[in-house]
Amino acid sequence: MKRRFLSSAPELISRKSATSPAHTKNRPPPPPATPVDFPHHVPDEPDESAVAVFDDEAASTIVSLYGSLRKPTELRAEHLRALNLKVHYDVALDDLLPRDRLSGVSYVPSTELHELGGMVKAPTHLSNGKEAPDQETYRQRVAELILDNDEAFRAVLREPPKPGRPVAKPGHFYKFWQGLETMAQYWDTSLDQYSSDGNGTKYTGRRLGTGRDMFEAYREDTVKSFVETIAWFFGVPRLSPRVRLRSMLFPVRLTHSVYRLPLDRQRMRQGYGEGPVVGVQCRPETSFRYHTEPPGTGQGEKLDLARELGALLLLAQERRREGKKETKPGEGQWYTTKPRWGGGPGGEMGNAAGNSDEAVASPSSSLTTSKDKKRESKYRSRRDSAAEAYQKLAPGLGTWDPKAIYMALGKVPGSGIDDVFLISSLNHHVSILRLQVSDAYLESLEKGSPMRSPEHTHHPHVLELHRTPWFDLFDAQARVQALGAIWTVLSYQLRSLPKTPASTPAPTTESKMTVRKVERSDKELAGAGPGAGDDVRMTE
Repeated sequence: MKRRFLSSAPELISRKSATSPAHTKNRPPPPPATPVDFPHHVPDEPDESAVAVFDDEAASTIVSLYGSLRKPTELRAEHLRALNLKVHYDVALDDLLPRDRLSGVSYVPSTELHELGGMVKAPTHLSNGKEAPDQETYRQRVAELILDNDEAFRAVLREPPKPGRPVAKPGHFYKFWQGLETMAQYWDTSLDQYSSDGNGTKYTGRRLGTGRDMFEAYREDTVKSFVETIAWFFGVPRLSPRVRLRSMLFPVRLTHSVYRLPLDRQRMRQGYGEGPVVGVQCRPETSFRYHTEPPGTGQGEKLDLARELGALLLLAQERRREGKKETKPGEGQWYTTKPRWGGGPGGEMGNAAGNSDEAVASPSSSLTTSKDKKRESKYRSRRDSAAEAYQKLAPGLGTWDPKAIYMALGKVPGSGIDDVFLISSLNHHVSILRLQVSDAYLESLEKGSPMRSPEHTHHPHVLELHRTPWFDLFDAQARVQALGAIWTVLSYQLRSLPKTPASTPAPTTESKMTVRKVERSDKELAGAGPGAGDDVRMTE
């Protein structure tokens, strides 16, 4: 698989901007500010009294229902209803995750600096045996996020502070503040002022444009820097392609994924990761309904929920691959192991000469020196001719990440239920999603088999989705709440679980972080056959 390296975030976002003293000068006004809007679609309540809903007939109905989608705008409420989805909005962080089963300790840290001294002590060790981040580490991260926006922007732009004010210290969140400063040029309306004179309307403020026109890379780099800084103390981020529904593959958006690095130095240098632990999804949409549509019923709201659900199901399917081996399309079939010529007249195809689409070299090309040939081969790789490609026998490309060591970190062995987490981003906000999904549900979704689950599993055919409120990254207190939410999720997923006879010892790992990015498909929730639309992986 061909890999392309991305430029670093500072090359994209660190530059002089309207936060400099020039933002106090009159200039022509930018486009009107983009209203901040969020989707809020609540699907119909699923039937929790049913024992099993994914029998072979029901699974076939779901396949035909989603297989008929030709474009994202065709998605309707019945598509979400068929998945038995139950959504809980504005869930408090204390209710998002359960307390420790043995000690009763909460994984939620305090969001107030003056309360940190009396904060309940969370578990001190992670699932890999390493020490968990302590209270002092969390307190330092809070101090780096509670800075005044203007003072932090001046610090990253290397401008002097206001008279009588100390220099702000962004610390570990330096790249995040760089990205937030760039987003402020499109979203921050706190300094917007308009005036009129003989030459027309004049504007002073931070904005240079409007939110809907902001480059999507700015939001992705900002959220990535925010999550990466927090996750560096716990585990590690990476990539993923498509959700599987029987033989169909649905492209989904997944900007980053958090994985844990193995302790094996050779594997770590090669880019392997264990997980996924949590996913990150950034989306550029700013409008979710028409003026005639009441809140909660807009087509864009249904589609946005489907995007988030697709990313969560993808993470759940990847976590369920622990200990399994991928079966590539056509692997072991006759058409990937035996020659394709069936014995017809004319004989088997001979050598590639005369069968290639490439132009035949002229006699004058024989005068080319060996030095010229080396120079030409350096800049142009040789392609297989049509005959050579025809004669190759091999299974199709797989959909699993070859550098991923799939593990369901944080899942209680034998529980039959997995908690999957997604950090969702819209506008200049982030929200944390938790999906509770049963192994029986995923088995039925992938293979269409009747649902069978342990008796202790509660409503295995229902997807329970909980989400926190949206945290505004321009607001200091909301930034600290977002820090606490992500800190809580990573503490929970990487907690040390009690040893059970059914559990398999996890490989020794170290608590370090890295980030990988996956290119999002332009097609979303559109049916695609196995191997269609190979993903281009881009490594940072």
